[in-house]
Amino acid sequence: MPSDFYSFKGEGESPPKSGFRAILPSKINSDGAGGVLISGNFGLSRFDVANEEFSFTVRKLGLEVFSSCVLNNTIYLASNEGIYYSDKNNPAIDDLGSWTFFD
Repeated sequence: MPSDFYSFKGEGESPPKSGFRAILPSKINSDGAGGVLISGNFGLSRFDVANEEFSFTVRKLGLEVFSSCVLNNTIYLASNEGIYYSDKNNPAIDDLGSWTFFD
C-alpha cells in the first residue's frame, strides 16, 4: 500500500493522519455494470472488477466525494461542493468540468 494511503475500517482504529487519504467502506458502491464506484477525499474512481483496472478517476483540488450512485445511466456524486452528475458514457468523464452541477 502506498505510504500516502490509509484504509480506515472504523470503530477501534485511529482516524487517518493529516495528509493521508482514506476510503471508508461505506464509500464503495456497485455501479450495476460490473464495477464499483469508490468515493473519497481524492474524488471519485470507477474500478472494473472483471478487468481489474480503474476506468476513470474524477479529481479536483479540495473536492471530497461523500457518496455516489448510478441511476438510469447517470452517475451522481455527492460532494462537499454539492451534487454533480454525468452520463456514464461521457467520453470526458474524468474531467469534472464535463459534469453538470445540480442546482
